[in-house]
Amino acid sequence: MFKFEGLMKTVAEAAMSITRTVVDAQNSERKVFMEHMKQSYSENVQIRIKWQKIIQQLSHERAVWFFPDSYPR
Repeated sequence: MFKFEGLMKTVAEAAMSITRTVVDAQNSERKVFMEHMKQSYSENVQIRIKWQKIIQQLSHERAVWFFPDSYPR
Protein backbone atom coordinates (compact mmCIF):
# COMPACT_ATOMS: atom_id res chain seq x y z
CA MET A 1 0.00 0.00 0.00
CA PHE A 2 2.84 2.39 0.83
CA LYS A 3 4.32 1.91 -2.64
CA PHE A 4 1.29 3.47 -4.27
CA GLU A 5 0.97 6.51 -1.98
CA GLY A 6 3.75 8.39 -3.78
CA LEU A 7 2.28 7.47 -7.14
CA MET A 8 -1.22 8.52 -6.03
CA LYS A 9 0.14 11.85 -4.77
CA THR A 10 1.96 12.45 -8.06
CA VAL A 11 -1.13 11.59 -10.11
CA ALA A 12 -3.36 13.81 -7.93
CA GLU A 13 -0.95 16.76 -8.26
CA ALA A 14 -0.74 16.28 -12.03
CA ALA A 15 -4.54 16.13 -12.26
CA MET A 16 -4.90 19.33 -10.21
CA SER A 17 -2.31 21.07 -12.38
CA ILE A 18 -4.10 20.04 -15.57
CA THR A 19 -7.44 21.11 -14.10
CA ARG A 20 -6.01 24.54 -13.22
CA THR A 21 -4.59 24.89 -16.73
CA VAL A 22 -7.93 24.00 -18.34
CA VAL A 23 -9.89 26.31 -16.02
CA ASP A 24 -7.49 29.17 -16.76
CA ALA A 25 -7.87 28.56 -20.51
CA GLN A 26 -11.66 28.49 -20.19
CA ASN A 27 -11.64 31.70 -18.15
CA SER A 28 -9.46 33.36 -20.76
CA GLU A 29 -11.83 32.32 -23.56
CA ARG A 30 -14.83 33.46 -21.51
CA LYS A 31 -13.20 36.85 -20.92
CA VAL A 32 -12.49 37.31 -24.64
CA PHE A 33 -16.08 36.34 -25.48
CA MET A 34 -17.55 38.72 -22.89
CA GLU A 35 -15.41 41.59 -24.20
CA HIS A 36 -16.60 40.80 -27.72
CA MET A 37 -20.24 40.80 -26.59
CA LYS A 38 -19.84 44.11 -24.73
CA GLN A 39 -18.20 45.67 -27.79
CA SER A 40 -20.95 44.36 -30.05
CA TYR A 41 -23.77 45.64 -27.82
CA SER A 42 -22.01 48.97 -27.43
CA GLU A 43 -21.72 49.36 -31.20
CA ASN A 44 -25.40 48.50 -31.64
CA VAL A 45 -26.42 51.09 -29.05
CA GLN A 46 -24.24 53.75 -30.68
CA ILE A 47 -25.73 52.97 -34.09
CA ARG A 48 -29.27 53.23 -32.72
CA ILE A 49 -28.48 56.57 -31.06
CA LYS A 50 -27.01 57.95 -34.28
CA TRP A 51 -30.04 56.82 -36.29
CA GLN A 52 -32.40 58.39 -33.75
CA LYS A 53 -30.51 61.68 -34.00
CA ILE A 54 -30.69 61.60 -37.80
CA ILE A 55 -34.41 60.83 -37.70
CA GLN A 56 -35.03 63.65 -35.20
CA GLN A 57 -33.02 66.10 -37.28
CA LEU A 58 -34.81 65.25 -40.51
CA SER A 59 -38.36 64.94 -39.24
CA HIS A 60 -38.90 67.73 -36.70
CA GLU A 61 -41.66 70.27 -37.26
CA ARG A 62 -39.50 72.60 -39.39
CA ALA A 63 -37.62 69.90 -41.30
CA VAL A 64 -37.95 69.27 -45.02
CA TRP A 65 -39.39 65.78 -44.48
CA PHE A 66 -41.94 66.72 -41.81
CA PHE A 67 -45.31 65.06 -42.29
CA PRO A 68 -47.87 66.23 -39.72
CA ASP A 69 -50.00 63.09 -40.10
CA SER A 70 -47.13 60.79 -39.09
CA TYR A 71 -45.43 63.00 -36.49
CA PRO A 72 -45.70 61.56 -32.95
CA ARG A 73 -47.94 63.39 -30.54
